[in-house]
Amino acid sequence: MSKAKHPFYFVFFFLLILNFGNIYAQGSSNKGTDFWLGYGTHQTHNSNNPEKMVLYITSDVTTTATVEVASLSFVRTVNIVANTVIEVLIDFGAHLNDEGKYNLGIHVTSLRPIVVYSHIYQNTVSGATLVLPVNTLGKDYFSINYKQASNVPDSRSYFFVVAVEDNTEVEITPTQDTKGGWKANTTYKINLNKGEIYNVLGAITDQTGRTGVDLTGSRIKSVSSTGICKKIAVFSGSSRLNITCLNTISTTNSSDNLFQQVYPTATWGKTFITAPLKDRNFDVIRIFKSDPTAIVSLNGTIILNASFINGLYHDFESQATNVITSDKPIQVIQYAVSQGRGINCTTVQTRANALAPALAGQDLGDPEMIFLNPLEQTLTQINMYSTPNATIEKHFINVIVKKEGVASFKVDGVSVSASFSPVPGNSSYSYAQLSVVVGTHTLICNEGFNAIAYGFGFADSYGYA
Repeated sequence: MSKAKHPFYFVFFFLLILNFGNIYAQGSSNKGTDFWLGYGTHQTHNSNNPEKMVLYITSDVTTTATVEVASLSFVRTVNIVANTVIEVLIDFGAHLNDEGKYNLGIHVTSLRPIVVYSHIYQNTVSGATLVLPVNTLGKDYFSINYKQASNVPDSRSYFFVVAVEDNTEVEITPTQDTKGGWKANTTYKINLNKGEIYNVLGAITDQTGRTGVDLTGSRIKSVSSTGICKKIAVFSGSSRLNITCLNTISTTNSSDNLFQQVYPTATWGKTFITAPLKDRNFDVIRIFKSDPTAIVSLNGTIILNASFINGLYHDFESQATNVITSDKPIQVIQYAVSQGRGINCTTVQTRANALAPALAGQDLGDPEMIFLNPLEQTLTQINMYSTPNATIEKHFINVIVKKEGVASFKVDGVSVSASFSPVPGNSSYSYAQLSVVVGTHTLICNEGFNAIAYGFGFADSYGYA
């Protein structure tokens, strides 16, 4: 089963950060005036029916932004009215088709601070990500992907690096063999100039082309022979995959594109709380260590080092809140699963097709990957916009906040304190799973909070931290 979603009805949540608090440990945010990105490999790439690659640009102030792909002579300048969203369709030639070096970096600049989102879609397969400004970028990254299996051939795990300065030296160590012939656990050095991209694709592992390697843990580092390492941007995902359960590989379940900008390791944290995705049977949680010696606890119990794949990441299925702590920085990722999949490899009820009447208890959703923020990094206000062209049937927001902040937490000026419950295992915090409708919503609190926005339709989903 593939995703039942037409591109013109894609639902996308824009997170318009108006008052950030500390989004990253360094005190920087995802609002800026200088951005670099690219578009990861998409399984349905076809010049006769090309995928759409769109930037969504917004701001809390009126300003002007320019989008440029220099090698394609592509330049678009747009005027942005405060608290509105402008779409910029990127030239089809900017797509990263294969492994190797490309001069296809997309540069976004603005006169005043903006927020940028990137979206790629074609027919029933789509992916999108927040884009980080240059001032928040780092020099050391790990690719984070997922177990690679799909219901269509030539689907691959991927990551790519974008240079934001000339003469950028990068070391890449893939954890698995790549399509282009790079060998697992071997370090390769590349040199990039501003706007150049190096794209890495995971190898296929079966004759049908439906399963491949998971590139999670591949390391991407900016290095320098002169002593000055330069910032880089890194993105990871999959051209298309499904997410079922930990103990099986499926080549028949619903699959989708994953596309996320990776957070630099310098911005990771030590304490996370996860709340279940509402109205789903279960989620998959991945804990990734920045250091194999880190001691990580899940709900008060230390996870044995032997449980971490390659000494770096540990996956588990979850139907409840979780408190995850570490003595060294970690990244936690929450995955939505394919429609109709239940915990422990069971099957749950779903309806026959997108046009069938919705009935209580029927599963709706599709694979999605959400990078969570740690409790050390919070915000106090956020504006959220959902486009009205919707096939998504249910929209939600999960919120984690200190118990002192529950009374002051409001959505669109209305208190939702009654929706919060204490977090088991950490009574200092509370969580809520809030149902919302299509439109613009303002979340505000006197205390810093973490939030993810997500939604589900028939074989369809979205989600962002």
